[in-house]
Amino acid sequence: MVGPSDSSVTQTPFELFDCTLPIRWVFDGSGELGYATNISFNGFCIRTRQIHEPGFTQRFMITTEAGEIALMGRVAWTRQLQVESHINAWHEMGVELIGEPPSRYLDLVRSLAHPGWDRRVHQRFAAKLALKVRRAGQVLEAQAVDVSRTGLYIESDVVPETGEQLGLLLRLPGNVQPVEFSARVVRSPSAGSCPAGGFAVQLLDFSEREERMFLNYLKIVHEINSLGG
Repeated sequence: MVGPSDSSVTQTPFELFDCTLPIRWVFDGSGELGYATNISFNGFCIRTRQIHEPGFTQRFMITTEAGEIALMGRVAWTRQLQVESHINAWHEMGVELIGEPPSRYLDLVRSLAHPGWDRRVHQRFAAKLALKVRRAGQVLEAQAVDVSRTGLYIESDVVPETGEQLGLLLRLPGNVQPVEFSARVVRSPSAGSCPAGGFAVQLLDFSEREERMFLNYLKIVHEINSLGG
């Protein structure tokens, strides 16, 4: 979640989508109101008259056309927008999500993505992503050279057979620990469907959390490629 421009704030690269959605929460037994100005798969920014210190944790209710969505969140940063009147000042708070957000929230974020993104998630993007392949009890070093929502092309000295099921350990941006995905080999040199030294896999059985992290990575790759022309 991207914070204010203060250089002391640690920023992550996940993309934010603009919105204006009413949001409410409870503080000291009273209801507080504000509105979300942008949201991401990992959190959202609230504009409000009520300010809370970083670390404040609460259940936030975002209002959409389909009803309210409840989200557990923690304030990560704050800033004051109007300094001339402290009492009536507007503030912004960056809230990071705690735990797994509901599928309705993930669908909301996807619906706010910039036009055409849904069509692009199945396209392949040039990228170099170091990974490990878990195969038959062994863990092998390898590198993906292009990626998509549904699969990867992997360069490796050891090439499995078409149809084999593998585990892929990927270290995605913003995640300290590697994430393991299940995958099936769909093209390999032994079947004559790709050149020697590499193979293509289809990703299997995404959890919502894994999908969110992988889509964040694809968005970063897409933006970098776009900037590169």
